[in-house]
Amino acid sequence: MRSCPVMHKIHQAILPAAAVAGMAVIALACAGCKAPPAKQTTPFISDTAGMMPVPEIKAYHKTWARKDADWAKFKKIYVAPVSTKYLQERAGWQKSSFAEYDPKGVEELAGFTRQAFIAAHRANTSTNRLEVVDKPDANTVILEMAITELVPTKAWLNTVTTAAIGWAPDKGLIALEARLRDGAGGRVIAVFADREQGKDSIFNVKSFTWYSHARAIIEEWAKQSVEVTNAAEGAVVSDSPAFELKAW
Repeated sequence: MRSCPVMHKIHQAILPAAAVAGMAVIALACAGCKAPPAKQTTPFISDTAGMMPVPEIKAYHKTWARKDADWAKFKKIYVAPVSTKYLQERAGWQKSSFAEYDPKGVEELAGFTRQAFIAAHRANTSTNRLEVVDKPDANTVILEMAITELVPTKAWLNTVTTAAIGWAPDKGLIALEARLRDGAGGRVIAVFADREQGKDSIFNVKSFTWYSHARAIIEEWAKQSVEVTNAAEGAVVSDSPAFELKAW
């Protein structure tokens, strides 16, 4: 029986895709869903002298605060523009996203980060609510943040592996460092840092664009910052699950 030329071409296309998918599974499956903590490589929050770790805040990889900070006096929050000048250069496998460095896109993501935190705190209805203000005063806590690592999702890889084995292995990566200042004198009273990759799922459309997973992580960070604000003294603020069921 003669083979169909069309089917032959399809087989030629599928086999390399399956091979790529297999390599992707080997290379990425061991990485897990949650990214490990970032190394302290930027000067943004490098100085934690006089601060103590905050074990109750598990939502972020690293958290420190000054024991003598008067948190009760803060009634407002000012979210400063997010810095991108500490952004680390991608290396090795991270460069294979095929997403070239786009200063405009990075700055748009920084703006998205600021607006996500503003929106989350404005939506807070807790009795511990902090009023979002455009100008800080003595009763304002100032939130300063920097995106220190950003690796776009490998949309090309996820397209190939989803077609071959029904799984998108890559979720991108983003790291954030933040510090809280006392509006009265500008002293840093707390810092936190986190580094995450997108959540795993059976199928998620975020896996087929460069920064959709990053935006979801940013929105979760903002939500967690409100949970920290609302938490009673001694209460534990847990991290979110590494798996999600929704497809978007």
